[in-house]
Amino acid sequence: MSFGSYLKQMRIQKGYKLNELASESGIDSSLLSRIELDKRQATEIQVKKLAVAFNIPESDLFTQWFASKIVSSIGYSKAAFNALSVAQEMIQQMQESIPEYHLSLKKQLEEIDQHCQIIQNHRALNNFRIEEALEIEYTYHSNRIEGNTLTLQETDLVVNHGLTISGKSLREHLEANNHVEAIAYVKELIQKKVPITEKVILQIHQLVLQGIDRENAGKYRNVPVFVSGSSLSPVQPYLISVKMEAFLNWFQQNEGLIHPVIMAAHLHLKLVNIHPFVDGNGRTSRLLMNMYLLQHGYPLSIIQSDMENRQEYYNVLELYHTQNKSSEFETFIVKTVLNDAKKLSKLLSGEA
Repeated sequence: MSFGSYLKQMRIQKGYKLNELASESGIDSSLLSRIELDKRQATEIQVKKLAVAFNIPESDLFTQWFASKIVSSIGYSKAAFNALSVAQEMIQQMQESIPEYHLSLKKQLEEIDQHCQIIQNHRALNNFRIEEALEIEYTYHSNRIEGNTLTLQETDLVVNHGLTISGKSLREHLEANNHVEAIAYVKELIQKKVPITEKVILQIHQLVLQGIDRENAGKYRNVPVFVSGSSLSPVQPYLISVKMEAFLNWFQQNEGLIHPVIMAAHLHLKLVNIHPFVDGNGRTSRLLMNMYLLQHGYPLSIIQSDMENRQEYYNVLELYHTQNKSSEFETFIVKTVLNDAKKLSKLLSGEA
């Protein structure tokens, strides 16, 4: 059975009309019709949305989706059947040789997806106040990593009550308000289904630095920079556009081939490694990472700013800068996303 036929059968079993499933999943009805007729192949994101709409485990729908993609690629001949048998043996051999690191990461990613399914099932309870609290917490930690001294409570007072905190600089107040505004912009883009582009990255950076550094906000740097406390040697200004183009090409070529949490980690890692801005690289990279996570139904990932977590964050970044090793950073981000997904799912399901 093709994926389109399976999807239509599932829709009928669940009692949905085509337009009702379109409304529930957020996928255009004409596009859904083409997918059911096998005139259009569903994307990974669309499969995730359909699983949520049907209230079934993603793995159930993905199994059928992958099987359909394989058959459409290799056909129905006896040679194709033999090729599948050989491929099965190859997969088994590869799984046996997978390092413990990858097995552990795979298990954590599966756990994240389970918690995100719970979050989706209880999305009606994920109200404005919960989102607001998470965004204030995220703003506080992201700014604190960069040296902002506002406390969590002070950040809330500045952003939500418009208060001025005695003894704190104007820049620290602007950083708090700018960051929350940047989150709102990211959420607006997600709602409008705007993809990640160079323009989006520049606009996020513009919001991060608005009122702080008008000359450089939303613009690539035109001077060399050095990163204090790091061995990172950012590329020369004349190479930034070339590096950013290569980065975005890599992203477009690999989107859908890598688990969304791992892709989000690499978006952060690769952008901060290029270091395209005079200031605000860390905040912009973390916002880009979270934009991708939110696009794919994951909660905000909040890298904690306490000394232990901050030092681990710096260490795994440094490993990539010096040795081009990304596995430690992937592990760090997966752990962070898992903690946040677990906390939110327990809160929404009443287990907290």
